[in-house]
Amino acid sequence: MCNAKKGGKGAGDVEHVLAWAHSPHLHGWNDDVIGYIASALVLATFSMRSMQSLRMIAIASNVAFITYAVVADLRPILILHSILLPVNAVRLAQIQLAKGWPWRIPPVHGPAGATG
Repeated sequence: MCNAKKGGKGAGDVEHVLAWAHSPHLHGWNDDVIGYIASALVLATFSMRSMQSLRMIAIASNVAFITYAVVADLRPILILHSILLPVNAVRLAQIQLAKGWPWRIPPVHGPAGATG
């Protein structure tokens, strides 16, 4: 009967979930979501098989941690990941240069038929 007044069958369940989501036990989660995402990215780096993938995920993690550190005013985290971000970017560039991608310049050859 109560559900019928609130919009039909199951509406009470939805309101219960919404009330739970706005309850005090979840306060602070909004502030930490970026931190949890950054932590998940760090965890993901441990499953990477190639250094290129590892560096790309590490860069995403650094950006997420820098964002989290700024939002939450966590200076040690900000300093650490501000140092790690260019390190990971340089290492990724070195990997890409070693593979010749994406800046590979084709070798220059003389005119067709010319002998060297």
